Amino acid sequence: MNEVMVVQKTESANAIIPASPAQRFEMFDKYAEVFAKSQLFGVKTKEQALALMLVADSEGRHPATVARDYHIIQGRPTLKADVVLARFQEAGGSVEWHEYTDTKVSGTFKHPQGGSIKITWDMAKAQKAGLTGKDVWKGYPAAMLRSRCISEGIRTVYPGVFCGFHETTEAADIPAPAQLAEPAAQPTPTSAQIAEPAADPSPVKRGRPAKTAPTKTTAEVVPNPDPEPEPEAAGPAPTTPAPAAAPVATASPKRLLF
Repeated sequence: MNEVMVVQKTESANAIIPASPAQRFEMFDKYAEVFAKSQLFGVKTKEQALALMLVADSEGRHPATVARDYHIIQGRPTLKADVVLARFQEAGGSVEWHEYTDTKVSGTFKHPQGGSIKITWDMAKAQKAGLTGKDVWKGYPAAMLRSRCISEGIRTVYPGVFCGFHETTEAADIPAPAQLAEPAAQPTPTSAQIAEPAADPSPVKRGRPAKTAPTKTTAEVVPNPDPEPEPEAAGPAPTTPAPAAAPVATASPKRLLF
């Protein structure tokens, strides 16, 4: 049974994309693979292209617009200056250019929610910011000054256009993040190094070993405390003299008188 694919229209040229999240992701995955293989627009991996497509989808735009609107600079997704200005004007903003030369660009940016501001960029300002050393600044100074005016002016009066992204020329002038140096790998000890004990660094003197005098140990004599008196030897128990026998009275013979 064939599944019915529900579609929805996007804001980008009424493009039709599947409404089902699973079908939409499957389509994005195929687009991302094509973009990565083309190596265009600064996209180098399928994951980068897919991430940008999801951002475009969240904004109600067709995922293929990422090839037109975004550019990967030093690993960062960026919005091109023309795209930033176009989205600003779509949102009700306007710009009036006052001067546009290779040495100076000036314009006034207006938006109902952010008011108006006049932005000027000249080569002296760019040199002070350390931006003019690259070849693109030497070859296209007016275009680079214009891009700086657009990013500063629109970010000031209507920052919602950027949605956290940098303009392409801004990102190109941001120093790349320093790469952290990986710690040097420690050599793995061999089995022989583990088995053998470490050598004593002190120099070894050859010859007979020096004789050492025998160590005399003196025992400390601790005096004994005064001995307790020994008990006397027990003698024979004293005898109690027996009481003298009482004299027995004897009757004297009576003389018979006749």
